[in-house]
Parts: sequence; structure tokens; C-alpha cells
Amino acid sequence: MIAAITFDDISPNYLSASSFQLILNILSRNNVQCTFFVVPGSPDSHSSFSPDFKSCLDGAMDLGHEIALHGYTHIANEFGYAVVGNYNLPLSFLPIPSLDNQKKILEQATASLTKLTGIRPVGFRAPFYLYNRQTLRVLANLHFRYDSTKTMFKPVHNARFRLKWLRNFKPHRVQSLMEIPVSGDYTFNLTSELLSNSLRNAMRDFEWIKSREGVFVVNIHPNQVDIGVLDSFLSTLIKRTRKGTDFHRLADLTRATGPWQIVSA
Repeated sequence: MIAAITFDDISPNYLSASSFQLILNILSRNNVQCTFFVVPGSPDSHSSFSPDFKSCLDGAMDLGHEIALHGYTHIANEFGYAVVGNYNLPLSFLPIPSLDNQKKILEQATASLTKLTGIRPVGFRAPFYLYNRQTLRVLANLHFRYDSTKTMFKPVHNARFRLKWLRNFKPHRVQSLMEIPVSGDYTFNLTSELLSNSLRNAMRDFEWIKSREGVFVVNIHPNQVDIGVLDSFLSTLIKRTRKGTDFHRLADLTRATGPWQIVSA
């Protein structure tokens, strides 16, 4: 079984340097590498990345974690969808913004993250899980290796009722990209009282994906959960799934062999 742990919204606007360091400590203690999706902002805004935060980014890379791209400035409509009030409208059949505008945004975001970290990202996830076909075209043209924006369920966060949203729930090729779907966002607004239920949901999805030879991809918004609760969730989940499971960075999956490689979009 292949699994991956990912984190969104890695930016001083959403996460303190001290919390970032605690997350790195949790991952080291559990001996897993993960993928951090970073919001770089414009090069001029890098002053918001304090020396402590930059040190955490450098530390993450030194520990072997992957740094991937999570939009440019993290606004809801960066990649072709509309958000009206509390509703996300999937306007993927409309080029909003245009292909040229998305190319400009992604070129700027890639350059900004490369300048910040010294490494050009190969992976992408759109803010709010919202994007369209134009986004994938641009990512392919910019030589990204994978996108991880699609989600297996709607809503992706813990909910009483969820719909299985994808036919192709396994990683699959879209143009020259590998699309690696997110299995669940089990810690969103998680409290200690809801921890057992969240772990139960995660293990249910894990077993379902395992039985279908898929890849279990956990996503976490660290600004939406207490670090202590996150520690309990991750440590327990990793312990329960460790036997027979290899935890990988998402970029590793684009080079790995596995049954998902024969699945076409």
C-alpha cells in the first residue's frame, strides 16, 4: 500500500514558524516524509517570510520533504472557478481566467517559489481544490510532473455524508501530468472530541482505497487544527497503517511503478 501525507497553506499568512517546526518534529518522530504545498506570494512579498519561517522551509528540505506549489497568492478564483458567498461554483467549462492569464500566474508563482527555496517545484495543488482544464494545460506546458487538486469525495473534509466523486480515483495520466487525487482532509476543524470519529473515517477510506490498489493521500490544513490534536491524529494513523504501507512524497509517485500507471484519464 502506498500512502502520502500533504500539507496545504504553508505560508506565514496561515502558519507560524513555531507551529511549522512542531509539524516537522511530528513527522521526524514518526519517520515519514511528506509534501508541503507552499503559497509563495510575489517576490516582493517575501519579506513576510521571516528568517524563522525560511529556516523551517530549509529544514523541511534538509529532512527530505517535498516543496510543491499551492497557487500564487491563494485567492479563490486564481484558477478558473467562481466563489459566491459560501458556494464554490464549478465553472470548469469556462476559461476564467483565460489560458494566458493562468500561464502568467503560474509562471510568476513558480519563479517566486524557486527564488524562495532555490528549488523549482514539480507538483501543484490549487487553492480551495478549485481549478479547470486550462490549469492542467498550463501546468503541462510548464513541465510540472503532477497535479493533486482532484478529490475522491465531495465534500473532501470530514462530513456526515460524502459522495464518491471520481471515476478514476487512482493516480492517472492527464496529458503529460500525473493526477494524484486527495483521499480526504480529515483534520479540518478537528477537535479532540471528534478525534476518534475522524480516525475511523480515515481508516475506512484507507481500507477502501487499499482494496482497489489506489494511493491513500491525506491532506492537512494546519491552520485549521490544534497542533496537539494533529499530533495525536497523525501518530495514531501512521501507527495503524504502518504495517505494509510505504509513505511517499507525491513527487516520488511520478517515478514509481504501480498498478495506477496503467489507468488512463
